[in-house]
Amino acid sequence: MHDWHNFSDEEMRDILDASSAGSAVQQLLASAPNLKRFDAIRRDRSLEADFELNAGDIIAGEPWVCTELESFKALISRRIQRGVYEQLGRLTGLKQLILGHDDVDDTRACHYYEKLAEREYYSEGDVIQKGYQYECLSMTVESGMGAMAGLKELRVLELGAMETGKMDQEWVKVNWPKLGSRYKDTFWTDLGYREYS
Repeated sequence: MHDWHNFSDEEMRDILDASSAGSAVQQLLASAPNLKRFDAIRRDRSLEADFELNAGDIIAGEPWVCTELESFKALISRRIQRGVYEQLGRLTGLKQLILGHDDVDDTRACHYYEKLAEREYYSEGDVIQKGYQYECLSMTVESGMGAMAGLKELRVLELGAMETGKMDQEWVKVNWPKLGSRYKDTFWTDLGYREYS
């Protein structure tokens, strides 16, 4: 296990890039209390993630301690989403949450290096609708989103190709009162600086 306290952002990226174990990401999130930003989505928001965020490692791993995290960007499978909601719910300083990706290929439900079975993302017999996300959290109250009610600082929420219902939208209004407030992601990324308002 790495001592993440002593590494710069660039050094952490190199360690994660070199790591063959998906658990390195979980170790980072569970042992880096000062982490401000986690970005595992490529600039083009393609299905090939920079780092593999394994839902099994998240559920089996230690609680995330990076409560000062301000920005979290990742692709996450739906299979164990309640546990992922709980981990995200611990990040009470989160201001920006970006999940999913823009492209949805309705001919294949699983594109992620073709390592995961289609059942990772949806149940057999489900109707696959063109234009909807099947490779991330569903972000509905019914699926367990309530575990993230403590994210009172959240200002930016991007959900690529996801459908939400009226109950989910009402829940968001009540629980995330700052959503839509001005926020500037001041961390340099492949995308450059981006100001949300």
